[in-house]
Amino acid sequence: MILVKLQPDRKGLDEMTQRVSRAVASPRSFQDVTFHIKCSIGVAVYPDKASSLDELLKKADQAMYSVKKQKKHGVAYCSG
Repeated sequence: MILVKLQPDRKGLDEMTQRVSRAVASPRSFQDVTFHIKCSIGVAVYPDKASSLDELLKKADQAMYSVKKQKKHGVAYCSG
């Protein structure tokens, strides 16, 4: 989980999620085996999509699981 204080700018959020995805996707080696890891990211914006921390985390989690159901990795923004 990453909590970030940003201006509610979609471009800034897109750039941040791309940086996180690239950092996670960097190949990792362990005992002569190289692993290629991908991630699913769910984004919820406070106070636009949630009025409390619990609600914010729940909505980000729901967005992340929607990515996992559709394509297994990528980014989804909370829709409501």
